[in-house]
Amino acid sequence: MARRRRRGFGAFVLLLLRLAVGAAGVAAGVHAVRTRTALVGDLDRWGLPSPSALSYVAMAFLLVGGALVVLGLATRLGALLLLIVTAVA
Repeated sequence: MARRRRRGFGAFVLLLLRLAVGAAGVAAGVHAVRTRTALVGDLDRWGLPSPSALSYVAMAFLLVGGALVVLGLATRLGALLLLIVTAVA
């Protein structure tokens, strides 16, 4: 598959969007780490199995996915990780 590089204003807008989405993911991951007990309570209240283990998965997905998107490395994988957490929430 051939890759086309965007130039000019379109590339700048995509960069800003990527940075905003990635930063939001990292910020949500840091918040989840700091308030893990609340996250476990939410997962338990939603009836998900093994809420303690799932909280670690959610935190990892948010932190890793956000970092990948911000850095521009494996952005599709990072976006998929963020999408999975968002879909479950």
